[in-house]
Amino acid sequence: MPRSYWRLFQAIITLFLICALVGGIVGAVNALTADIIFDIEREKTETAMRTVIPEGQLFNEIGDLSGFGFDGNITGFYEAMGEDGKCIGYCVEASPIGFASNITLLTGLSPDGIVRGVVITNCSGETPGLGNRVSEDSFISQFKGKDSSITFITGGAAGANEVSSITGATYSSRGVYEGVASCIRAVISYTAASSTEVPAK
Repeated sequence: MPRSYWRLFQAIITLFLICALVGGIVGAVNALTADIIFDIEREKTETAMRTVIPEGQLFNEIGDLSGFGFDGNITGFYEAMGEDGKCIGYCVEASPIGFASNITLLTGLSPDGIVRGVVITNCSGETPGLGNRVSEDSFISQFKGKDSSITFITGGAAGANEVSSITGATYSSRGVYEGVASCIRAVISYTAASSTEVPAK
């Protein structure tokens, strides 16, 4: 084999070994950090749930969301349990489309679908100073006490069951509205399905 070919062969083998080594290191790091990342995200979610339903003692995740008629915005559903072990409300996660990205949020609701509170868990993809203002209390506090008749208006003073957009951030505001509205519908669908009795045979 000519010397030039041998050098090329050596270079290819060296490059292959380096790639394999780097790939192995990356895989090992991912394996080691996966549980840590999961725990951090879980803690973040639990903090949000305790914010919207402070008296919740335990939050039971409903793993299988199929069969309840939830729309595509819904990404997580939890039963909030009180001190007596009975359900006192629900925490629902949603990921609606904003202006530049998906906005993730968590809504706390009473058993009859009344909004108790909303936490924006991620809106980092929205425009700084405009769309990302949907996480401000002056906006999300509008949702408290709203029910399935909630409507969205563009600017101006909001009425009894209306939510008004942030000036210059209509798409992001509407995205949050759509997400919360999805959460309300999800609770109504879930409670209706759960209360349906199976006829005795």
